[in-house]
Amino acid sequence: LETTRTESDRASALLRLAQDLAAAEDEQAVADVLAAAIPVVMGCRSSSVMLWHEGRLRVVAASGQSPE
Repeated sequence: LETTRTESDRASALLRLAQDLAAAEDEQAVADVLAAAIPVVMGCRSSSVMLWHEGRLRVVAASGQSPE
């Protein structure tokens, strides 16, 4: 029963992710949506989205992390 509930929760989170990504209007909105969804979908506490820009990786969005 617990496995079924977990799979259902993950499927719901993926559906929300797809809907939110479809509504995202720019690169930053996509990064924000991904950063917020990853912990829910993957079952982790935090996430970050990094983009390669001008020869370097830079964090463009994060979720569940304290600013440091």
